[in-house]
Order: sequence, then structure tokens, then C-alpha cells
Amino acid sequence: MFGKTSKLNLFSALFAILTVGVMTLFFNLYDPWQPVGPELIPDGGFNTPSATNVWSGWNEWTQLVPDGGFGGSPGVVLATSSNQNGILRFTVYDLTHIPAFRVSLRATAQGIVRGKNGYHVPRAIFFYHDASEKSLYNLHHGIMDISKDTGWKRYVDVFPVPVGAANARFHIQNLGVAGTLQVDDLSVIPVRERPSAPWWKLFFGILWMTAFGLCLFALRPWTHRLGSLIMLTLTVIMIGIVVPGKRLDSSIEKTLHAAKNLIPKPAPAPAPVVQVAKTVPAQTAVPVKPKAEPVVALPRTGVEHVHLIGHFVMFSLLAFLSALSWISAPPSLRRISTVFACLAFFAAATEVLQFIPAGRSASPSDLLVDTSGMAGAVVLAALLRLIKRDKH
Repeated sequence: MFGKTSKLNLFSALFAILTVGVMTLFFNLYDPWQPVGPELIPDGGFNTPSATNVWSGWNEWTQLVPDGGFGGSPGVVLATSSNQNGILRFTVYDLTHIPAFRVSLRATAQGIVRGKNGYHVPRAIFFYHDASEKSLYNLHHGIMDISKDTGWKRYVDVFPVPVGAANARFHIQNLGVAGTLQVDDLSVIPVRERPSAPWWKLFFGILWMTAFGLCLFALRPWTHRLGSLIMLTLTVIMIGIVVPGKRLDSSIEKTLHAAKNLIPKPAPAPAPVVQVAKTVPAQTAVPVKPKAEPVVALPRTGVEHVHLIGHFVMFSLLAFLSALSWISAPPSLRRISTVFACLAFFAAATEVLQFIPAGRSASPSDLLVDTSGMAGAVVLAALLRLIKRDKH
């Protein structure tokens, strides 16, 4: 029969799995946002001739095709090459009393050849400018990145309006070297958070923390070797998860700015001496060439790099310390698999928890970074245990 400790471990595990499963299902079914205004794109399905009037960027690389949309309906096809890119643009100007936007579209891509940089793929972004036309790029702006050929999929994201934003811009870009991007059913709707959303977030936040506490009490990491370092690492990870997205990004940005200012800048080269001619020719009118609208090519910002590095480092460290604490010498495959499975579940649970803090969301790419780092750390710890056994 199970002992008292085994029963507690089993109950904690089942409670945690049930909590994470219910949270995942709930936040995929429950929409915390409700419309506060009409659809801003008159005809996102491009079924009428006037549907193209609200968009800019039409040319040989960005065309409306009668059967280029979802299910053979009209849709936009964006081509690309090494030096030409299909780009479609839509701008919303009056953001007064609009808390957020829900942006959605359907898209498919074929024959994709990625460019040199990570953002050189078919993608869609939604970002803001302030009154002085300064781009607010450091905020979340990605709707989709299609890095490999895929069939029709629907992409949806919500973008809270930041303080000082004067306009919002929706860009669909095919920035790869080759391939075609097709889009249809485009939508931009003003939304606000439902009154019930904070209460549901509070309920599931308490439930998640209860499950986390039960698992900690069952495992008692502080009683194992390296336990204090494990608890410290867990604390840092939890702080990084529950901090609102805007505050976390602002702190990272300020830190990066301070670090950049510490780097000494080279002295500017002296300006060349310009000799003034004695005679000045008569001025002639020079035609001014209109300035082309720039391609919005947003690389990963420093904030995003810090996010990825932070995920990889902290979860790898947690996995390495945990593996050294729970994997004995000689290491067994069963114990290695159990430790990694528990760590992977914790990483997945932390992504689910990010449905709750403001400005955060679950990210499969973050989970992939977490599990990749943890897998390497567990294998490294197991190899160290194996070396230790051979030495003895």
C-alpha cells in the first residue's frame, strides 16, 4: 500500500495536472475581451471593389486575386524576392477611448525561403506611433511569423493601447527571399477587458499557486543538497512570471539603456574644412523626389533577446540543480526521465500561468526554449553523475 508520503506526492501531482489542464481549457474557451466599437476594416474579406481603398501598398508584389483567399474567395497574395517585398498597410488614427484592439486574419504561405535575419519571413505586425511619429516598437507587436510552408490558419492577438499612442498600424509583410503569402478575413476591432476577467484571473491564480505550494511541500527541495539554490532559482522564475508585461519590459529596457551608456563612445572625427566659392551660381529649381514609405523591418529588440536568454538560463539552471539533487550515481534512465518530465511540466505550467498577469500570454516558443535548455542541463547532470561513479 502507498505510504503517507507517496499519497501526498500522488495527490499533489494529480491536483497540479488537473489545475493546469482546467486553466488551459478555460482560457482557450473564455474570451476576456469584449467589443466596444464596430469593425474598423469595412470588408476584410475583399468581396467588394471598394475593399482595397483603406489599404496602401498595392503594386505588382501585393495584389488582390479573385481566388487568392480562404476557400477560393478573393484574397491578397504577397510575393517577394531578394530585393522586393509585398507589403500591405492599414492605419487607425483616432485612438481616443479605445483600450485595446483585437486583430485577426487568415493566412497561408508556400515556397518560403527565409532571409538572413529572423524577421525575414511572411508575417503580420500591429504596432503604434506617438504624436511625433515615433514608432513604439518595443511593445508587443507580432501577430504571426510563418517560418515554414503551412496551410490556412487563423491568427488572433490583442494589443492594449499604450499611453501616448496617436495611431495604430497593421502591416502584412512578406519579407522572405522567395515564396508567396496569402491573407484573407482581416479584422481590427476595438475591445476592452470584461468585468469578470479580473475575478477569473484571481481565482485561477490562487488555484495555481495552491497547486505549486502542494508540489513544493511534497518534494521538499530545501531538504535536498543544493536546495537553497533551487529555491532561489524558483523565486526568480516566479517573479519574472507574475510581473506585468509592461513593467517587466520597462525594467529590462532601462537596464539595457543604462548598460549602453556605460560603454565609452569613440570621439567623433573632426569635420572636414569646406572652402566657400567666391561666386555663387544662380539657384535653379530642383524637383523634389517624393519620399518612399519605408519598409517596416523590425528585428528582435534587445528586450526580446533578454526574454529568450532569461528563459534559457533560468530554466537550464533550475534543471541542472534539480538533476544534481534528485539523480543519484549511477544515474538510472527512469529517474532521469522522471526529473525531466516534472521539469517540463513545470515549464508548461508557468506558460499557462502567464494568461493571468497583464500584458503576458502563453508562448509555445518560450516553452520550446525552456525545455531545450532543461533537456541539455539534465543530460549534463546525468553525465557528471556517471563520471563520478566511474571515478569511484
